[in-house]
Amino acid sequence: MADADPVPETLLIERPEQLAALTSPVRLELLELFGIWGPCAVADVAERMERAPDSLYYHVKKLTSVGLLEHVRDRRMGHRAEAIYRLPARQLEVPRNNEGPAREQTSKAIHAILRMAGRELDAALDDEEALDEGPKRRLYGRRMNGRLPWKAIAEINRHIGEIEAIFAREGTRRSRRQGHTAVVTLIFTPGKSKEDA
Repeated sequence: MADADPVPETLLIERPEQLAALTSPVRLELLELFGIWGPCAVADVAERMERAPDSLYYHVKKLTSVGLLEHVRDRRMGHRAEAIYRLPARQLEVPRNNEGPAREQTSKAIHAILRMAGRELDAALDDEEALDEGPKRRLYGRRMNGRLPWKAIAEINRHIGEIEAIFAREGTRRSRRQGHTAVVTLIFTPGKSKEDA
């Protein structure tokens, strides 16, 4: 299969082995980067993740074996061939499932995202150059809770979409020398209050 071949718009991640693969923060980050860059080699994403390529091959093999990445071709790098991978669809989507193993695996995947955020927060707190105020701020944490009308909820969702669009637009730059690393982790939930019980 060539990397120019069309891919479906959306792949629903429903198989238990696919959901289980999403419980690794490393694999979530790999999928994110392949989603931004499109077809590329493990060495390309390893550079962006500031990891050795050898530390990622196990995760790429796992994602490929469950159908969340696909090998599309090889490219020559000197005397050796380097595999090029891509996502099997433009978007990967986990449908909501409130019961059984799928619900448990979905919860584990979101908790993996939160673990990634915790590690990134710890690194930022140790980084004296991470600004926590002003227009160049890249360190911020807060939990907000309130009763919102549907109009305000729609506004929040619109802003989430705008943030995603900024990352998609700017994330296509492959060089670490272009721009500054930034991570946003969002969990938006209905919450629960005593009045809702």
